[in-house]
Amino acid sequence: MRPRCAFTLVELLVVVAIIALLMALMVPAVLSARETGRRLSCLNNLHQFGFGMLQYADTHNGEFPFTYHAGNTQSWIVTVSPYVENVNDMRLCPDDPMGEQRVQADAGGISGTSYVINEYVAYQTTDGFSVQNMKQMASTHNLIVLFEGADNGRTALDDHVHTSTWYSPVQIARGTLWNTITAEINPIQHVDCANYLYADGHADTISLDTFQNWVQQDIASGTNFARPERN
Repeated sequence: MRPRCAFTLVELLVVVAIIALLMALMVPAVLSARETGRRLSCLNNLHQFGFGMLQYADTHNGEFPFTYHAGNTQSWIVTVSPYVENVNDMRLCPDDPMGEQRVQADAGGISGTSYVINEYVAYQTTDGFSVQNMKQMASTHNLIVLFEGADNGRTALDDHVHTSTWYSPVQIARGTLWNTITAEINPIQHVDCANYLYADGHADTISLDTFQNWVQQDIASGTNFARPERN
């Protein structure tokens, strides 16, 4: 009697079910790995910008680069470019859905970016707490200088975050503070976290929960985590 070589219908269905189960297990892992890769690529961009800003400050007696308020060609996007290799690649986060539009945008000679600078270090704010020179800062390791910008509604000229106006009494009283913050930055650019660059040049990934805790602590204590301390 010849041995049976064909699968029965039940056996075939079992094999198909096993393959489907394996695919169901693998797809989330693959997607997670891709997202991790994009987040790390963004983090590397910020590392590169950190190096560029330190180089800029070193050649400008400690001064941070400016916002476009100093002139379109004086925006940090332009002035840090000579200190960063492949700047057109570095200026975009892989998870930024508006990335291509930002590169093509042209507002007075500058292109957009996925990242926005803290106005406290790049512009003389009206509250008097700006510290635009690194040498005048009491601490650089805990001050964020670059955020991941909000996805939509920003143009190439929106190169900075209005951190000095976030905690206005009106915003807090109306309960609109969080909407104001997330209209300028995206704390969940990478699913449930975002990347940030600090004044000493290091970059870090901060979870949404941690960021929200900072905001709540500021509201309770009347502080602003984005405000630098002067020597």
